[in-house]
Amino acid sequence: MTGAQVTKAPDGGSPAPAPGPSHRPANAHPRVGQIGALASTIPEALGTLRGYVGQIVRGFEDDGLLTYASSIAFQVLFAIIPFGCFVLALLGFMHLSDVWQDHVAPDLARHVSPAVYTVVNQAATNVLSHRQVFWLTVGLAIALWEISGAVRAVMSALAVVYGDGRGRSIMRGIAVSLALSPLVGLCLLGAVLLMRFGFVIYSGDSTPLVILLTLVRWGTAAALICVAVGALVHWAPVTRRPLPWVSVGTCAIVVMWLATTALYGFYLTDFASYGSVFSGLAAVIILMSYLYISAVVFLAGTLLDRLVRRDVTAAVAG
Repeated sequence: MTGAQVTKAPDGGSPAPAPGPSHRPANAHPRVGQIGALASTIPEALGTLRGYVGQIVRGFEDDGLLTYASSIAFQVLFAIIPFGCFVLALLGFMHLSDVWQDHVAPDLARHVSPAVYTVVNQAATNVLSHRQVFWLTVGLAIALWEISGAVRAVMSALAVVYGDGRGRSIMRGIAVSLALSPLVGLCLLGAVLLMRFGFVIYSGDSTPLVILLTLVRWGTAAALICVAVGALVHWAPVTRRPLPWVSVGTCAIVVMWLATTALYGFYLTDFASYGSVFSGLAAVIILMSYLYISAVVFLAGTLLDRLVRRDVTAAVAG
């Protein structure tokens, strides 16, 4: 017997169709339904994002976090000079003065006025050749103290963000900030140096290798920022938080800080004008603005981290 087989129904009624491929409309496809389901979640996700942004803005207003951001920025600014002198003295002690003379100084000369470059270069040359012992000892102590001041400013802000009340005692706060200062300072310094001067590692003509090394140095910088942020968010608050290596807030801090640093470097390279008599003052203002924006980014990320953790905890408990 040829043709399609027909199977009789058990009750003797109409014959049941033989097993075979399912009969779906010609235009039906599983991926269409998946794409439609994904698209339907976009408005909800955007609404959630808008809700978080609104809560972060209210958090800055209610807790006065912009004032804490200014305090953090000023403390970091005061720490830059002694910490930079310590790094220069370390280069001179290790007989690596060529790093300044051949790479950093020429790049600096292209981005500042001649007067500013002369002052900075003379100071750097003096540290590299004559004041190494001072900056490797007393200078390091000054740098760590200034960085610890920035860490204490962060501790005060996080006490407000996480609702830790009055926070630690003065002596306990100083001890914790001094313990965190070396790790945080080295991580941030390494990230900035990698992003700003990492190109000196390789200057050849191989485009694939240049792209690979660029991705490696930016990835390493992001990892260093994660370590610094994780250390601050874990140990700086009175009540320790879980290490937020994969926290939404930490990822937001890293992404926004890298974007801020890239835009700042792009502005210095392509738009900033250093030929006017106010170029030195403009450089200080731009640096201060960058530090302030970086502090705002950090505090916004910690607020986002707190909000996400709160919602996740409520969802799990419910």
